[in-house]
Amino acid sequence: MESQEPSIDGRVADVLESRKPTRIAVFLRANSPFSSLQRDDVVPRACSTLGIDPSESRAKLMTVWKVQRLTIFTFDVWYDDYDWATAHRKVNLPVILVDYGKRLSCVKIRTYKCHAQ
Repeated sequence: MESQEPSIDGRVADVLESRKPTRIAVFLRANSPFSSLQRDDVVPRACSTLGIDPSESRAKLMTVWKVQRLTIFTFDVWYDDYDWATAHRKVNLPVILVDYGKRLSCVKIRTYKCHAQ
């Protein structure tokens, strides 16, 4: 069974439409239909899922972390002020998770406000 394209809820759409700096985390599971994607294809695929243009949003791959049956990609969009020298410091960016599973894929959002309450 092929994974369905995840739906985008209102909060995710609002963050993306604001075009403010946002961090995207992509969970690419070993059993996902997208597991054969090459590293350079993951960011454009996630941008397509989110309905944003990778060039226009200035999508910038930050990290790739591979564990047993999961590879996690993180990238930023609309974040022109990113500074590698201070990247290790805490930032207050909303994080959108794109999770490509075997049968079910989902998109979720977490913001600093979600964790501060």
